[in-house]
Amino acid sequence: MYDNEGLETAKIGVVCIMFTLLLVIVAFINADTHSWFRHQRERAEISAYMNEKTETFIFDDASSVSGADILEFILKHDSKYDYYVKINTITYNLTLENAKNILKNTGGDMYSMSWLTENVFDTTGLYGEYTSSLIKTGDVVTGISFIKK
Repeated sequence: MYDNEGLETAKIGVVCIMFTLLLVIVAFINADTHSWFRHQRERAEISAYMNEKTETFIFDDASSVSGADILEFILKHDSKYDYYVKINTITYNLTLENAKNILKNTGGDMYSMSWLTENVFDTTGLYGEYTSSLIKTGDVVTGISFIKK
């Protein structure tokens, strides 16, 4: 045996305690960080849900929507929704499937301002008043119907 055996044992004990404290601190930081990231993800999901609900809210059984508002909405969201625009006796089905057919057959972009103003919203359609309603599958908005007054 040597003279400093008790002192060496005490040093090893202190190192073990410090290492244990370090591990506990790292575990707390890890748990807190995980909670923070989960909270941030939930906030982002709620925000995205609220944005989606508010962007279509103005068209939910609206009694008066202008053609310019409809055009602006379609240009902003293009193929995210299906749009059904009825002007007098003609119904324009602005769906993704029809957009693909138009692009394939004529090379035109159905969701461009020029195509929409030339083929759907002429001067009377653009400045006209419409009623609108949302088309839903379950709780998800899949399309919007517009009928000119």
